[in-house]
Amino acid sequence: MNVIQINGLTKAYGGTRAVDGLNMRVGQGDIYGFVGKNGAGKSTTMKMIAGLVTPTSGSIKLFDEQRTDGGFSSAFSRIGTLIEQPGLLPNFSAFENLMMKALSIGVVRPREQCTELLTLVGLEDAGARKTKKFSLGMKQRLGLALALVGSPDLLLLDEPFNGIDPEETRALRSVLMRLNHERGVTMVISSHVLDQLNRMATRFGVIREGSMVREFTEEELHTACGSSVRVKTTDPARSLAILEEHLAGATFRVEPDQGIVVAGAGGTRHAAAAFGGAAGDASASGAPRAEEISRVLSAANQTIVELSVLERDIEEYFVELMGGADNATLPTIEPRR
Repeated sequence: MNVIQINGLTKAYGGTRAVDGLNMRVGQGDIYGFVGKNGAGKSTTMKMIAGLVTPTSGSIKLFDEQRTDGGFSSAFSRIGTLIEQPGLLPNFSAFENLMMKALSIGVVRPREQCTELLTLVGLEDAGARKTKKFSLGMKQRLGLALALVGSPDLLLLDEPFNGIDPEETRALRSVLMRLNHERGVTMVISSHVLDQLNRMATRFGVIREGSMVREFTEEELHTACGSSVRVKTTDPARSLAILEEHLAGATFRVEPDQGIVVAGAGGTRHAAAAFGGAAGDASASGAPRAEEISRVLSAANQTIVELSVLERDIEEYFVELMGGADNATLPTIEPRR
């Protein structure tokens, strides 16, 4: 089932289209990484999904319920949001902030749920502190707890890792993974921290100038960016037949110049553990080694004129989809910890 199904969604402010004919699909149980430059339309899209902004045109369906002029009759109660920044009352404690929301939406046994949520996000020892004394990371975690009041089935999280240190980022990521794995919560997460999305997301959507450029799964991302081997010989047709015979399970692509690209079996290629670069050794991605390809072709008396390992950088792949580099809007890459 698609938890979110969007067709032709548009939001215009005067003569400017912040979102322009967007199509989007988010399946039940997905962690959907929503990627794009600043100003691409991510926050506006999430606000329209959450009912905070009215679309100019297009359709939104949530949990198979079609939006009408009056919004959704029941779907909104199943959504938790953390968009732009947490809406915290600074002179109240973390627990009081949670309780006010729980009471306002009619949560059964509100004290128990609020206590549980503080523990879930790692703020059990800070529940009595006023939120104005919280660090940015603590505020983000409390914002997540607020989004979880009422046990939503869908979370919309806009830049949840923005401005927080690596330790707090790791803690927040761990909470989100637990919610998805243990409770089946579907998530849409926009972030410039591509490394964090790469560790979490099961599907991705790349938005550019208000329109969806491409949606793809985690497996498709790593297939596109995994290492492969390119070989060119004086007899391409014969070489291809020999490689197909001897390299069972590999996949082959013939390029316009008759070069042959050899990769691992579909679904087995993976970019390197270090984000920002593909595997340095093609064999680590499931592709045959260059030495093996050379041996097979040489044994069959094929003359090799080119042999190279191809790698594709994940960061470059996303930047390409987003429309090229811009120093003011490039996504950030954190060192792995």
